[in-house]
Amino acid sequence: MRPIPSATRRILHHAEDCYSIRGLAQQAGWDCDYVQYSSGKLEAPFDAFLYGGMQFTQQHFNQKLCVQGSPPPDTIPIILFTQSMEEGCFDGRTFGSRDGVFMRSGSDGILHTPRNCRLFTISVSKEYLSRVAWTYDHIDLDRSLHENQVISFQAETLNKLRCFISKAYSSCPSDPASMELHDEILRALSETLRHNHPPETLSLQCSNHNMYVRKAQEYIEHHLKEDLPLTDVATYAGISLRSLELAFRKVLQLSPNEYIRTQRLHRFRAHLLSTNTEELHKIGVIAKQHGLFHVSRSSSQYRKLFGELPSQTLAQRESTAD
Repeated sequence: MRPIPSATRRILHHAEDCYSIRGLAQQAGWDCDYVQYSSGKLEAPFDAFLYGGMQFTQQHFNQKLCVQGSPPPDTIPIILFTQSMEEGCFDGRTFGSRDGVFMRSGSDGILHTPRNCRLFTISVSKEYLSRVAWTYDHIDLDRSLHENQVISFQAETLNKLRCFISKAYSSCPSDPASMELHDEILRALSETLRHNHPPETLSLQCSNHNMYVRKAQEYIEHHLKEDLPLTDVATYAGISLRSLELAFRKVLQLSPNEYIRTQRLHRFRAHLLSTNTEELHKIGVIAKQHGLFHVSRSSSQYRKLFGELPSQTLAQRESTAD
């Protein structure tokens, strides 16, 4: 029943912008967008490690980020949230250092992290976890995880799991003992599902909030470069302005206007990171191409968010290229 341990593959990098993190996540099989919301320079070490049939990923963020997307196909990711005094938010539900997010295979989610947060993700084959859960705990994984869930770990199980993971990082996948360790990790995850109370179905209100936000994001994505009245966004989502505001604050912890402005600033930054200093005099033109029509105000907002002026981003990109 155990998978054959595969060769070790390590992705280790220190990212300083959301686009670098996204590229690293894609290498690890994730389809995610990373957006910074708090002010200051981003520092984000990224470490992905393939161990047998599992992938471990450690990410540290010194700023508040929103991570939205889906895991590798046919996997069940379990996200653990450590090293932060503040709570995070997943699809409108809060979770802390003793909680974990179990994502359903093929689903997507919106994760909002606080400052100085460390995320640890275990991505497991759905087929293998299903067999382990049924063999040891008679759990039907499809029924148990019919939706993404925030689940509280028992302290003993969580400590055991962290110990197993630490051993995995220091062992060799080809070592026969690694197969036992692989099983121990999955049994700890299965044990957590067994001890978890029957999951409450996501409330209709919370489910609607997620649906409205995703609908609004779809419209915003296609009109980000234009003047974008919130009445148009609300109409497309099929709700009132007040409901739109409530849904965004619940799921993203931002107002719709804050979300739109931040998205524009990130697209502007991506453009700057892909151009050269010869276009320095075109910064105002580039800003307007991304819906930032008030250049001086946008430069101030850019500096507040990223800790540097647009011209400094462009100059730094050029020096790095050299």
